[in-house]
Amino acid sequence: MLSFIGLICAVSVSIILNAIRPQNQITSDVVIDRVTSQLFLVTRTVYSDQELQIKIDRASEWNEFLWGKEISASGRVRVDLGVDLQGITNQDVRVDNTLKQIYIKAPAASILDASLQSKLTVTTGGSILTQIFDRNTNADYKMAVDELVSAAERAGRSDTTLLAETKTAAGEYLSLLFASSGYRVTLE
Repeated sequence: MLSFIGLICAVSVSIILNAIRPQNQITSDVVIDRVTSQLFLVTRTVYSDQELQIKIDRASEWNEFLWGKEISASGRVRVDLGVDLQGITNQDVRVDNTLKQIYIKAPAASILDASLQSKLTVTTGGSILTQIFDRNTNADYKMAVDELVSAAERAGRSDTTLLAETKTAAGEYLSLLFASSGYRVTLE
């Protein structure tokens, strides 16, 4: 009999607490769970046609004259920019349930990936000795790919407008993630 009364008291307390706490409130734990488990975020993809000249310098002018080498390359590079939210913690999330607003301290937008997307055109030139003895086209191709991708990454990192637009777009995507709950998201 005593356990039956205890059960009724526990159910009554649970009902009263649920009546006091507004339904559908979001906590920082819910935000982190949704963001890290349901969201893979690439907010901008930029394609860049890159051209470059690589001049391989040697130790001296004579060495340069005999073994000098130049590589010309061109190709299209894809750069994906986004805001990496996988590392956010409770300290990075603030929820205002009255205003139905979620504030997230997000890291700055950055380059998530960069890769060659077209056939690479590589032309190698140089001195006679280089043409005869140093014909490693695989090494030239790899060097050209690395340089093209690095140049596209540098261009992406230096474009502050593009990075700001990327962070804004990330906030818009996050707002869509929480739209059904009536909450808006602001990235700080």
